[in-house]
Amino acid sequence: MNKSLYSVIFVLFLFFAADSYAEGHPQYHLTLYYKVDCPYCQKVIRHLNMNGVAIPLREVNQDYSYREALRGMLGRSQVPCLVVDGQPMVESDEIIQWVDEHLIHSVVQ
Repeated sequence: MNKSLYSVIFVLFLFFAADSYAEGHPQYHLTLYYKVDCPYCQKVIRHLNMNGVAIPLREVNQDYSYREALRGMLGRSQVPCLVVDGQPMVESDEIIQWVDEHLIHSVVQ
């Protein structure tokens, strides 16, 4: 299966399978805004997939309301953007670091 098809299938799985909280971490209300063709977004989504973290996804090119919500928070539509309890976080490396510290390593310890 080619890489882009795998990414699309995974994104669809997360979109339909995730609820409004990261699985096993109901203390955080999370949403990830992304674009399918964004390599930085795919980097974050791959990291989530590899670590079994399910976060609700909002594809900003598929739904205008998602793009407008993102613009309302940031003043622009920059992706990836992880919203944690209403606070936006951009930059893929920063998002991955937050996920590692709060969702992955907190379970391992």
